[in-house]
Amino acid sequence: VWQASFDREYCAPDGTLLLEERLGSEAADALENAAGLSQEAKENILAFYEAQGILYDLHAQLERAWAAYSEADEGFELYTLGQEVNLCAQNGSTLWLVTTVTLPLGGRVVTEEPLCAAFDKATGEALARSFGIPKVYTDLDAMLADPDIDLIYIATPNSLHYRQAKAALLAGKNVLCEKPFVPTVAEADELIGLAKERHLFLFEAITTAHHPNYALVKEHLPDIGPLRIVSCTFCQYSSRYDAFCAGDVQPAFDPACAGGALMDLGVYNVSYIVGLFGEPNQAKYTANIERGIDTSGILTMDYSGFKAVSIAAKDCAAPARYIIQGTKGYLLQKSTANFCGGVTFHPYKGREEHFNLSAGRPRQAAEFHAIARAIESGDQELCSRMLDTSVAVSRGLETARRDAGIRFPSEF
Repeated sequence: VWQASFDREYCAPDGTLLLEERLGSEAADALENAAGLSQEAKENILAFYEAQGILYDLHAQLERAWAAYSEADEGFELYTLGQEVNLCAQNGSTLWLVTTVTLPLGGRVVTEEPLCAAFDKATGEALARSFGIPKVYTDLDAMLADPDIDLIYIATPNSLHYRQAKAALLAGKNVLCEKPFVPTVAEADELIGLAKERHLFLFEAITTAHHPNYALVKEHLPDIGPLRIVSCTFCQYSSRYDAFCAGDVQPAFDPACAGGALMDLGVYNVSYIVGLFGEPNQAKYTANIERGIDTSGILTMDYSGFKAVSIAAKDCAAPARYIIQGTKGYLLQKSTANFCGGVTFHPYKGREEHFNLSAGRPRQAAEFHAIARAIESGDQELCSRMLDTSVAVSRGLETARRDAGIRFPSEF
């Protein structure tokens, strides 16, 4: 067992990572955001959560992971477990606390075959039975030719986003493309032009933009006065970093796959900042570079009247903090932007307030609902606004990479 920060990793005897356990904020962390509680009340709450303990059977999940690994012929994708406690809201002496548990679908086989065959049919059929999905494809072209499919969700390595999104749009499909949208602004502009020409919807899958807690941050910006400093920290020790150091370069660290800390984690910070304040006047990226890729780095962004900084790392770990500081107070989130957890509003004069509109829902729920509503209602205006932000983020990431001397093969 290897442990660092809030993570534990369980490996097979040959060193293969079987299961990653991500223990997020505990009850004690949640109570830090609660105001006006007596010591006795805190002790009673902590006693309850101590008795509750972990709500999943770690041993059973390890057995599942080991069985899947033992049966895998060519590769194995780790299982992920997690649990965290968050303060959703407070009204006087009443607290609403939510325990969120993450359980794995896990263990799917990964091969070196072309991407369209990476998801084998037997695994796909088993998953389809679980969720009532009528069709399973192992060929991308065949899937794009299906007239019953309205939207394609692209969650492949970053370097494939442009090519696959273009193929889907040419096939007349709406597209939801995982972050980062595409590596270059030129690619983004071409895809957007194609979508508009064919009257199709094209979205970047960035959960933060649609999250109700992100809307709360926007709502409370005027309350903290003129802005001075914005800081976003997303540092997560990658389960693939040790392999990378040993010479096994996987897509998350591969320049040929448009990988790196900025594109994988920093994109969340940049989207968070640009979504609130627009494009900066200037940006400078200082990165730790190994084997031609950034494993961590600091991006500074200059706005009129205030500065913003994005810290992202895949080679070290630290608690996530998103802090927006003004002359009259600050806004704080103790979670990464993709989870967009509870918001603390701390005025320098007055009472601190805490908000959390997640209500224990999956972090992608608001995003998928918003996109489904837009497509059903034909809301191209929302689509256009979201794409404007995606292009601005793409421009910022491209500028930052070039500033640090990082170039992907597609850019030469």
